[in-house]
Amino acid sequence: MKVVLKPANKEDALFYSDFKGKVFEHNIPPFVIQICCNYGSSFDGEYSELHLTEEEGKELLGMIKGKLTKESLEKNKHIFDRIDG
Repeated sequence: MKVVLKPANKEDALFYSDFKGKVFEHNIPPFVIQICCNYGSSFDGEYSELHLTEEEGKELLGMIKGKLTKESLEKNKHIFDRIDG
């Protein structure tokens, strides 16, 4: 049998851009960039998320696109082909 001693509280959160600090319209970040660092690296097991506006996300993807190999661009074309338009 389960007896609830204290009901769970609903989380109330505010989302804002990690680049400019602007609160998102409807409190929903259009871009969420996840950073996961594998074991064995100097950032062993670290994890973080960045919440960005559409423009900020496209700008970051543009910087990443310029560093990718031809093979990586082809594999991820569904994302990188969309950032210019």
